[in-house]
Amino acid sequence: MAARAKKRAKKQSSRKSVGKKRATKKVPLKKRVVKKSAKKRSRKEKSSTSNQESLWRAYRGLQEKINGAWKKLQADVKRRASAEVLTAHRNHLLLLLGECNYMARECMRSAGESEVNQYSPTPIETDINPFRNS
Repeated sequence: MAARAKKRAKKQSSRKSVGKKRATKKVPLKKRVVKKSAKKRSRKEKSSTSNQESLWRAYRGLQEKINGAWKKLQADVKRRASAEVLTAHRNHLLLLLGECNYMARECMRSAGESEVNQYSPTPIETDINPFRNS
């Protein structure tokens, strides 16, 4: 019996004190200051503005990819690459041109829906002219 009592006493001494809690200082929460805008925009206006911006960004990105593909195709023609390579690069260029055409239509459609189009792109100089001798 004495052995049991010793084990029980040992278990109780090794346990954490559950009943007592530490005293903590209560800190008042800071209130957020919310600035109100002068004019609230509707959800449709917000989404159309950000949508226009992303459309123009994608359009410009496609234009840059097209310029790179065109230069690559010109370089292939100059170095007299094989027909398979020329066909593959021409098909890639045509694919990019088709995507860019679609994006241009989408940009113009979204620009027509809004009253003022502040996201219209500045024209990028392109050197794509298949009829020019270079």
